[in-house]
Amino acid sequence: METAAEEVLALLALDRGDQALSRADEAVGSDPGSAENHRVRGDALRTLGYHADAVASYDRAIELKPDHATAYLNRGLSLAALGRVHDAASSYDRSIKIEPNNPEAYKYGGDLCSKAARFEQAEIFYNNAILLKPDYVDAHAMRANVVRKLGRHDEARAGSARPWTSIPSWRCRLCD
Repeated sequence: METAAEEVLALLALDRGDQALSRADEAVGSDPGSAENHRVRGDALRTLGYHADAVASYDRAIELKPDHATAYLNRGLSLAALGRVHDAASSYDRSIKIEPNNPEAYKYGGDLCSKAARFEQAEIFYNNAILLKPDYVDAHAMRANVVRKLGRHDEARAGSARPWTSIPSWRCRLCD
């Protein structure tokens, strides 16, 4: 039997956002103390474009479970969509500190740095994502774009020509 959170995620995967939000609202109503129910409610809201409401749901999930890496990560996505770059960077930072082996957190951190034209930091994030998940196509593509913007066109054409053996300092300096 699926949990309410699993049902919500399945509905989102089927592009049935309104139904997912309705199910998430039911789940939160029946178990308001579940951080996961609040997190998937945030996911449904984010998918539907209600980013401010999604942030509130992620905040509640984090209040209930302060080490909820996925809630921090997804909170960062909504904050970035709202243009709150520094807050998004802080959320990604916290997500990575909690779960340092999540390649998506590094990829989204790279996206944020890239949008802010911080290409050197973006490359570090993408390198980390690729190190953790060598077949991460999106991270490879975004890294190639960043490398091209840094003027290293041959390297961009060659793809990920350089092997990485350790995770370097990953923090994007948007908040400094």
